This record gives sequence, structure tokens and C-alpha cells, in this order.
Amino acid sequence: MDKNLVRAVALATQTIFQDMIDWEMRVDGITTNKGPQNGAAELNAIITFNGTLSGAFILHCPEALSATIASEMLGTTCEVGSADTQDAIGELLNMIVGGVKNHYQNQADPFRISVPTIVAGTDFSVHVKVKSEDEVISFGFQHVGGDEHVGLRLMLVSE
Repeated sequence: MDKNLVRAVALATQTIFQDMIDWEMRVDGITTNKGPQNGAAELNAIITFNGTLSGAFILHCPEALSATIASEMLGTTCEVGSADTQDAIGELLNMIVGGVKNHYQNQADPFRISVPTIVAGTDFSVHVKVKSEDEVISFGFQHVGGDEHVGLRLMLVSE
């Protein structure tokens, strides 16, 4: 596990949540090589990337929480499943990934990113083609002083 990359993901996520919605987030867990997430109703924003590093970032949170986050970001009430909610969560991930690129010190330009893709619902799994030797790092973040939890998965694919 690349400790600089892990630090960059944690720092970028904490900074963006603090700057965009004034939430202090703490890392409440980091695990590696876990299977796909599925089950409860949630919204997923996905950004793939390639370059020196290749893979995907997946931000996932309960649908109700995604509407709360979007409402905080936009300063208005956003409904669960609305286009505004989906766009805001996609943009939140886009800013986090941009922050990771800025904080990651090993490469001048470690990767190029896609536009965010949004997946929502209850009966699905998100799969990125990885091999057994590829690394999947799952981050858990909790809102300090609140019960809100947000997950971020980083799937690194070897060339």
C-alpha cells in the first residue's frame, strides 16, 4: 500500500468536506482487498483514472445522506435521487480526486480522470475489473459530532 497515496486520499477527502459543507471528517477505517459493495440503498459516484496509476475512485453513501450533503453544498433543499443531488455528489468526488492529485507527491501527473458516473439504487454492485494482485483500498469517514458515514474506495489496477 502506497502510504503517500493513502495520506493524499484521506487529506483530500477531509479538506473537501470541510471546505464545501463545513463538516469535519475523520477516517474511521482503512481496509484492503475487500469485495464489491452492495445491499442498502445508496448513491455511488465513480471516477476512473489512468496514467502512471490506473483504476477507479468510488464514493458511496446512503441516498438520504447524499441529499443532505448536496443541500449543504448548494445551499438549498435537494431531494433524494434528484439530478441536483446526483450532480453535487459527482462534483464532490471530482473535487476529492483533484485534491488527491494535488497532494500525491510521487508523480508530477500521476493520472488523468474521467467525468463522474452516478449509480443509485438498492440491488446492484459496482465492479471494476481487477486482478487478484491488484489493490483495493476502502476508506471509511465519519462526520465528527454526527452519525453520518461516507465510504470511498480506491481500486488500483496494475498494467
